[in-house]
Amino acid sequence: MSFSVGKAIRGLKDNFAKNYFLTGDDYFLQSFFIKTLKKKCGDDFTLHHLNFEEENDVNSFINEISSLSLFSSKRIFINRNLNKVSKVNKDHILKYLNNPSNDKIVVFVSDDFYSKNKFFKSISMKSLTVDTRTPFPKKIKEWVRFYLNSNNISINSSILDDLVSSNNDEIMTILNEVEKLYLINECKNILVDENQHISKNQKNIRPWQFIDSLGKKNNILSINNYEYLQFQGYQLVPLVIIMYNFFNDLILFKNGDKNLFSINKIINNNMTIYSNKYTEKEIINIIISLRDMDLKIKSSSLNHHSLISIFITKICEGYYG
Repeated sequence: MSFSVGKAIRGLKDNFAKNYFLTGDDYFLQSFFIKTLKKKCGDDFTLHHLNFEEENDVNSFINEISSLSLFSSKRIFINRNLNKVSKVNKDHILKYLNNPSNDKIVVFVSDDFYSKNKFFKSISMKSLTVDTRTPFPKKIKEWVRFYLNSNNISINSSILDDLVSSNNDEIMTILNEVEKLYLINECKNILVDENQHISKNQKNIRPWQFIDSLGKKNNILSINNYEYLQFQGYQLVPLVIIMYNFFNDLILFKNGDKNLFSINKIINNNMTIYSNKYTEKEIINIIISLRDMDLKIKSSSLNHHSLISIFITKICEGYYG
């Protein structure tokens, strides 16, 4: 069973687990949980960060969990990069997790939530597992507000909305932008000012956001997202491939296949919404047009930017239905 970061933190009020497994690549959530854990444990516990790609760090940890001492100190171990651990050391670690010490708290961190690694699975079964994947956009805003309130930073709602819409899959990026504004203003009360709004040319758009707007048939947002991606340097052919994969997944979804490999969990969870926007015939026509588009891009000197913009408009306006 996997706990959200919020639920795992609330659980710290009652008692501590001896072993934790953080899985997911959102560095803010990883860091926030670790800092909160350390704060709850108090000054009795010292924090030790170990990189298991370094043999010395692995040996240090194995010695720590293998030795018995009447005077051992209380420690929190944060262990990253677990892939390179030898089988012998894996066995030592898993044996320890069956009977952990009262004066040690061990936190294993893996960025890959979807890993099929057997060692990771074994750690997860013997630990309290915490989901540190990037949350949905509305939850991201809640986390940002919580962080700002915790640090007594006040920010105008319109500026925060602008920051979130520009970077809504990167909590750390949003907080970094807030920090920049804080430094520029030299105070913790960030107010509306025409110089504080985020430039559209700096929007941190990801391909999944383009696919999401296209899946929802939002024509203006789809074209804007496509233009932002172009400005950021995304090449046209990979974007066509991403669109092709999405519509191919969508037709599989409409035919009952729920085991899809989508760009991320947001796209995967929104498949029902997208499916209701398109008929099966429409999707097939779009896929055929995407194949033709790929050939035109590779073999003609047409204005590819205009070609894609027209294509996006046709999709969103239901031309292929």
